[in-house]
Amino acid sequence: MNSNICNNCGGKYEERDGLWICQACGAYMPQEISNEEATLLYMAFQKIRLAEFSEAELEFDDIILKYPENPNGYWGRLMAKYSIKYEKDPDGRMVPTCYAVSIENLQSSPDYQQALQYANEETKSFYTQQISHIESVRKEWSEKTNEEPPCDIFLSYKESDPENDIERTQDSTAAQELYTHLTDKGYHVFFSRESLRDKVGEN
Repeated sequence: MNSNICNNCGGKYEERDGLWICQACGAYMPQEISNEEATLLYMAFQKIRLAEFSEAELEFDDIILKYPENPNGYWGRLMAKYSIKYEKDPDGRMVPTCYAVSIENLQSSPDYQQALQYANEETKSFYTQQISHIESVRKEWSEKTNEEPPCDIFLSYKESDPENDIERTQDSTAAQELYTHLTDKGYHVFFSRESLRDKVGEN
């Protein structure tokens, strides 16, 4: 485990005015925690970065049982519970990204309140800024989803494979054919390549 890697987003910490801050997302390095705490947090946040939200939530449950005054445990469980992970935006910054649309206001979440209770002033300020951004995105997409007609079928597939330099996978092509077939049959199908075509560039 590299202690210079930000748990929150996987970026790197740099020193500014005596504090270690992630240059990608702005999170502060956890202060004065044991090696076990640091390792458990790193592993749980790694699950979030891999979008393994259910497994991450269970790991944060264990961390909170062992270390009930660690704010990062509550913050991580909040991220896992609501399927939020950090992704790179067009400016290269790491920003919280919602993988599921929640109808709940995260600012009233008990985990958020507990994270604030135990955080120092710098981390509390970071949490407040992040949750404000998440809440604005949540509201926007909650309104948008209410405007959309309900789907009969949701097609899940892998669009590209950057690691193998594949811009469009065979799964994507097959999903396109299935989408056309089902749409012709009169079903309302969600297929991101088509359904999100007019939403490119939105949060």
